[in-house]
Amino acid sequence: MASLWSFAGKAAHQIKKAIEAYNNGLKQYTLHNYKSAEDLFLSAIAADDKFVDAYLMLGQVYEDSNQSLKAIDAYQTALNMDESYYPFGYMRLGNLQYREGQYDKAKSSTAGTVAQNLH
Repeated sequence: MASLWSFAGKAAHQIKKAIEAYNNGLKQYTLHNYKSAEDLFLSAIAADDKFVDAYLMLGQVYEDSNQSLKAIDAYQTALNMDESYYPFGYMRLGNLQYREGQYDKAKSSTAGTVAQNLH
């Protein structure tokens, strides 16, 4: 589901474009068409650069297509926008950072998961 709060102040056509691209991206992701899904999630982000769900799904696409560094960037962007929206994102981020040898960052990210779950 789209983060509706991110659409405040956006023109109606931008909102529609972002949601349409996001929903089509979900369909392509479900079909394992990762390149198409990536393009669609990027289109959603171009229409609304605060669309947290689009960044999260983009991270998932990159993670599933073995592009760990891009996945890290996408998850980090989403978490920086709203750290409490998807607390499990810290665990995903930490696991990717660990796989890439970013041990201090991984430790910090997984600590973020714990901190979010305590609230």
